[in-house]
Amino acid sequence: MKYSITFLLLAITYNVLAQFSVGHSTSSFFDAARANREIPCEIYYPAVSAGDNVSMVDGVFPFIVFGHGFVMNYTAYESLTNALVSSGYVLIFVETEGGFAPSHNAYGLDLAYVADHFFEQNTITGSTFENHLLDRCAIMGHSMGGGSSWLAATSSLSVDCIAGLAPAETNPSAIEAASEVLVPSIVFSGSNDAVTPPSSNHIPIHESTASSCRIFVDILEGSHCGYADSGSLCDFGEFGFSGLNRETQQSITSDLLLAFYDIHLKEIASGNAVLQNYDSTQLNTQTQIECLVSVYEQEISTMSVYPNPCIHSLFLNYSADGNMPYQLTDSMGRWVSSGNLSFTNQFAELQTHNLTPGLYSIIINDEVITRFVKQ
Repeated sequence: MKYSITFLLLAITYNVLAQFSVGHSTSSFFDAARANREIPCEIYYPAVSAGDNVSMVDGVFPFIVFGHGFVMNYTAYESLTNALVSSGYVLIFVETEGGFAPSHNAYGLDLAYVADHFFEQNTITGSTFENHLLDRCAIMGHSMGGGSSWLAATSSLSVDCIAGLAPAETNPSAIEAASEVLVPSIVFSGSNDAVTPPSSNHIPIHESTASSCRIFVDILEGSHCGYADSGSLCDFGEFGFSGLNRETQQSITSDLLLAFYDIHLKEIASGNAVLQNYDSTQLNTQTQIECLVSVYEQEISTMSVYPNPCIHSLFLNYSADGNMPYQLTDSMGRWVSSGNLSFTNQFAELQTHNLTPGLYSIIINDEVITRFVKQ
């Protein structure tokens, strides 16, 4: 195994950021356009302490809407929940269509509805999530929920990226729906998956996705059920499986999901290096990355910022010294402030304690831009 110094530093940084306790609450949403259909959800979030209905920690966080596998529910994904929420993401499990005759179409619409309406909690007085949500959203799922995530992405107006853990072909077809999916996507595929074989499920869903940024992670000897914890009904479909152990598969999944979400939900560019270098750190993955290089990625190479997210101040590393004019805008592109930053030994400090929590862009010399999250 070969580990670069850069990758080790990134891994250490990711571990340091994974610091939040996990809170939990239960809520329901109602879709008036479908006869007031009730959509019960189990919600996990960064909290001041672990427990039910506890307060969120200070800061703003993106949210992820999750679709469960066939005859599974949120309790099967505790390890994945802890990995994502402790790293600063709100995770919403949509608990409809859990029986033996699920409607994939209805489930896709449920996922899309929650993705489009959960951010409203940010402005509801007394809500646990009031003033704590970043207007950035992913839809993801496992197996049936994975395929349904592609269905959801064709109707959601809010989704910024999608992810599938062994995504299954659905009715209506997730493969056909993929041709309408333009947001960044990542597909995880266990090569030994005997429940949803990659050749007829994961691979065609990935290859049909129309996004200009799509990633396929082949987990060598990985299983269909290894994304979930042991003991769920999923295990009966892979009785006697002897491939990659569950702990390794879950570690791979959480590592790459966090990098993917950090890029597309938090605008943290260091996730790119994690994705690009991951295969060289171990022998269990073959990752295909097909993403156009964006202007943001080109510009970010000349400037880095930390800590990101920040609280009181932001440090900037730029490839020049002296006084540099800057402009600061919010997530809607509105002007916040401007002035000059003094770079010494290619470093400068920006005070952020007076900023409202949210996503910001900072522009140096009218040309170099990067983004950061204020908590």
